[in-house]
Amino acid sequence: MKEYTPGEVAVFVINWLNATGEQATITGTPTITIDKYTPSSGWSNIVNEASMTNKSGSTYYYEYDTTGQTEEFDYLITYKAVIDGLNVETTEEFRLVNLPASNFGNQRIDFTIATSANSTRNVEVGMLDYQTIYLKDDSDTDWSSPISTKILYFWYDASGNCIAVKESD
Repeated sequence: MKEYTPGEVAVFVINWLNATGEQATITGTPTITIDKYTPSSGWSNIVNEASMTNKSGSTYYYEYDTTGQTEEFDYLITYKAVIDGLNVETTEEFRLVNLPASNFGNQRIDFTIATSANSTRNVEVGMLDYQTIYLKDDSDTDWSSPISTKILYFWYDASGNCIAVKESD
Protein backbone atom coordinates (compact mmCIF):
# COMPACT_ATOMS: atom_id res chain seq x y z
CA MET A 1 0.00 0.00 0.00
CA LYS A 2 1.35 3.42 -0.90
CA GLU A 3 1.81 5.86 1.97
CA TYR A 4 1.88 9.65 1.95
CA THR A 5 2.17 12.23 4.72
CA PRO A 6 -0.58 14.85 5.23
CA GLY A 7 0.17 17.99 3.20
CA GLU A 8 2.05 16.05 0.51
CA VAL A 9 0.90 15.90 -3.11
CA ALA A 10 0.08 12.30 -3.95
CA VAL A 11 0.67 11.47 -7.62
CA PHE A 12 -1.33 8.52 -8.95
CA VAL A 13 -0.17 7.09 -12.28
CA ILE A 14 -1.86 4.36 -14.28
CA ASN A 15 -0.75 2.80 -17.54
CA TRP A 16 -3.76 1.33 -19.30
CA LEU A 17 -2.93 -1.89 -21.18
CA ASN A 18 -5.08 -4.06 -23.40
CA ALA A 19 -5.55 -7.84 -23.02
CA THR A 20 -2.25 -8.55 -24.79
CA GLY A 21 -0.25 -6.21 -22.51
CA GLU A 22 0.16 -3.44 -25.07
CA GLN A 23 -0.85 0.20 -24.71
CA ALA A 24 -4.62 0.37 -24.91
CA THR A 25 -6.74 2.58 -27.12
CA ILE A 26 -8.55 4.96 -24.77
CA THR A 27 -11.87 6.57 -25.72
CA GLY A 28 -12.53 9.82 -23.86
CA THR A 29 -10.66 10.73 -20.68
CA PRO A 30 -10.08 8.26 -17.82
CA THR A 31 -11.42 9.34 -14.42
CA ILE A 32 -10.36 8.87 -10.82
CA THR A 33 -12.51 8.64 -7.69
CA ILE A 34 -11.04 8.79 -4.18
CA ASP A 35 -12.96 7.57 -1.12
CA LYS A 36 -11.80 7.80 2.51
CA TYR A 37 -12.62 5.27 5.23
CA THR A 38 -13.18 6.38 8.82
CA PRO A 39 -14.28 3.92 11.53
CA SER A 40 -17.04 6.23 12.76
CA SER A 41 -18.75 6.89 9.42
CA GLY A 42 -17.44 4.30 6.93
CA TRP A 43 -16.60 5.29 3.35
CA SER A 44 -17.02 8.87 2.16
CA ASN A 45 -16.27 10.36 -1.25
CA ILE A 46 -13.62 13.11 -1.45
CA VAL A 47 -12.91 13.16 -5.23
CA ASN A 48 -15.71 12.13 -7.59
CA GLU A 49 -14.75 10.99 -11.10
CA ALA A 50 -12.20 13.74 -11.76
CA SER A 51 -10.53 13.73 -15.17
CA MET A 52 -7.00 12.38 -15.30
CA THR A 53 -4.19 14.02 -17.32
CA ASN A 54 -2.53 12.21 -20.21
CA LYS A 55 1.21 11.78 -19.63
CA SER A 56 1.89 9.93 -22.90
CA GLY A 57 0.28 7.12 -24.86
CA SER A 58 -2.08 5.24 -22.54
CA THR A 59 -0.42 6.52 -19.33
CA TYR A 60 -2.50 8.95 -17.25
CA TYR A 61 -1.90 10.66 -13.90
CA TYR A 62 -3.72 12.62 -11.23
CA GLU A 63 -2.21 14.86 -8.54
CA TYR A 64 -4.05 14.97 -5.23
CA ASP A 65 -3.11 17.48 -2.53
CA THR A 66 -3.53 15.74 0.84
CA THR A 67 -3.57 19.00 2.81
CA GLY A 68 -6.42 18.94 5.30
CA GLN A 69 -6.89 15.17 5.15
CA THR A 70 -6.51 12.95 8.19
CA GLU A 71 -3.62 10.59 8.73
CA GLU A 72 -3.96 6.94 9.68
CA PHE A 73 -7.05 6.31 7.54
CA ASP A 74 -7.32 4.22 4.39
CA TYR A 75 -8.19 5.70 1.01
CA LEU A 76 -9.57 3.78 -1.99
CA ILE A 77 -8.80 4.95 -5.52
CA THR A 78 -11.02 3.83 -8.39
CA TYR A 79 -9.79 4.37 -11.94
CA LYS A 80 -12.26 4.15 -14.84
CA ALA A 81 -11.66 4.22 -18.60
CA VAL A 82 -13.20 3.07 -21.86
CA ILE A 83 -10.60 0.77 -23.42
CA ASP A 84 -11.15 -0.71 -26.86
CA GLY A 85 -14.87 -0.01 -26.44
CA LEU A 86 -15.16 -1.68 -23.01
CA ASN A 87 -15.78 0.02 -19.65
CA VAL A 88 -12.81 -0.89 -17.44
CA GLU A 89 -12.41 -0.22 -13.72
CA THR A 90 -9.51 -0.93 -11.37
CA THR A 91 -8.73 0.04 -7.80
CA GLU A 92 -5.81 0.55 -5.42
CA GLU A 93 -5.42 1.84 -1.87
CA PHE A 94 -3.23 4.37 -0.13
CA ARG A 95 -2.84 5.62 3.42
CA LEU A 96 -1.85 8.91 4.99
CA VAL A 97 0.65 8.44 7.79
CA ASN A 98 2.32 10.86 10.11
CA LEU A 99 6.00 9.95 10.29
CA PRO A 100 7.46 12.16 13.00
CA ALA A 101 11.09 11.90 13.96
CA SER A 102 11.71 9.38 16.70
CA ASN A 103 14.04 10.58 19.43
CA PHE A 104 15.71 8.21 21.85
CA GLY A 105 17.98 10.28 24.09
CA ASN A 106 20.92 11.23 21.90
CA GLN A 107 19.67 9.23 18.86
CA ARG A 108 17.09 10.49 16.36
CA ILE A 109 15.56 8.61 13.42
CA ASP A 110 13.86 10.39 10.52
CA PHE A 111 11.81 8.44 7.95
CA THR A 112 11.49 9.58 4.33
CA ILE A 113 8.68 8.71 1.92
CA ALA A 114 9.70 8.27 -1.75
CA THR A 115 8.77 11.11 -4.09
CA SER A 116 10.25 9.30 -7.10
CA ALA A 117 10.55 5.62 -8.01
CA ASN A 118 13.74 3.56 -7.64
CA SER A 119 13.55 0.40 -9.75
CA THR A 120 16.74 -1.09 -8.26
CA ARG A 121 15.11 -1.34 -4.81
CA ASN A 122 11.51 -1.67 -6.15
CA VAL A 123 10.53 1.57 -4.39
CA GLU A 124 7.42 3.29 -5.73
CA VAL A 125 6.28 6.82 -5.04
CA GLY A 126 4.61 6.92 -1.62
CA MET A 127 6.53 3.98 -0.13
CA LEU A 128 9.00 4.27 2.75
CA ASP A 129 12.28 5.07 0.98
CA TYR A 130 14.95 5.39 3.68
CA GLN A 131 15.62 6.31 7.28
CA THR A 132 18.31 8.65 8.56
CA ILE A 133 19.82 7.95 11.97
CA TYR A 134 21.48 10.86 13.80
CA LEU A 135 23.64 10.71 16.94
CA LYS A 136 24.52 13.77 19.00
CA ASP A 137 26.74 14.45 21.98
CA ASP A 138 25.01 14.17 25.33
CA SER A 139 25.93 17.80 25.98
CA ASP A 140 24.28 19.10 22.76
CA THR A 141 20.91 20.73 23.31
CA ASP A 142 19.72 20.41 19.70
CA TRP A 143 20.33 18.40 16.51
CA SER A 144 22.11 21.13 14.50
CA SER A 145 25.51 19.36 14.55
CA PRO A 146 25.18 15.58 14.96
CA ILE A 147 28.38 13.64 15.57
CA SER A 148 27.23 10.80 13.31
CA THR A 149 24.69 10.32 10.52
CA LYS A 150 23.75 7.04 8.82
CA ILE A 151 21.22 6.41 6.05
CA LEU A 152 19.54 3.01 5.72
CA TYR A 153 17.64 2.23 2.50
CA PHE A 154 14.55 0.04 2.30
CA TRP A 155 14.51 -2.71 -0.38
CA TYR A 156 11.24 -4.26 -1.58
CA ASP A 157 10.20 -7.31 -3.58
CA ALA A 158 7.91 -7.05 -6.62
CA SER A 159 4.84 -7.30 -4.34
CA GLY A 160 5.89 -4.24 -2.28
CA ASN A 161 7.00 -6.20 0.81
CA CYS A 162 10.13 -4.93 2.55
CA ILE A 163 12.83 -7.59 2.16
CA ALA A 164 15.91 -5.75 3.46
CA VAL A 165 17.24 -2.57 5.03
CA LYS A 166 20.74 -1.76 3.79
CA GLU A 167 23.33 1.00 3.86
CA SER A 168 23.61 0.85 0.06
CA ASP A 169 21.11 2.42 -2.32
